[in-house]
Amino acid sequence: MINARSETVFEKRSFAYAARHQRCVIPASGFYEWRDTPAGKMPTLFTPSTGPVFHFAGLWSSWADDEGAVTYTTTILTTEANQTMAPFHHRMPVLLTSDGSDAWLNTELSLPEQLQPWLITAPAESAKLRAVSKRVNNVRNDDPQCWENATSQGLYSASL
Repeated sequence: MINARSETVFEKRSFAYAARHQRCVIPASGFYEWRDTPAGKMPTLFTPSTGPVFHFAGLWSSWADDEGAVTYTTTILTTEANQTMAPFHHRMPVLLTSDGSDAWLNTELSLPEQLQPWLITAPAESAKLRAVSKRVNNVRNDDPQCWENATSQGLYSASL
């Protein structure tokens, strides 16, 4: 599963063990959400307001196939959307602060009441956003043109 609700991660059978023992921080330089516009669904890039990367609260797990090959997977924890994200989606990744990352990775902490305080909605100013090219809608496109500003292409109005 790609996402897990931070509010219930310690209660859900599929995530409870990992939430106590297999936590990780997932760095990301940005993430996309789509918004309905008169021109169709348009991608919007969210990037950190400060620093080069977001620190998403995550969980990891591993499993071995019949031949013994190990596969590692991750899940991003989500929380209620802040004011910046709400026009795009009702949920958003849990964005950890530096102290939050330290606590999330601290193996001496495993109780929900010790960790839940870090799994909160980030302030609205934590992310900046801009419309980007529809090229991101196609997995074959993996180039700098995907991040071109869509307002300069006339695809979006200047105000999101």
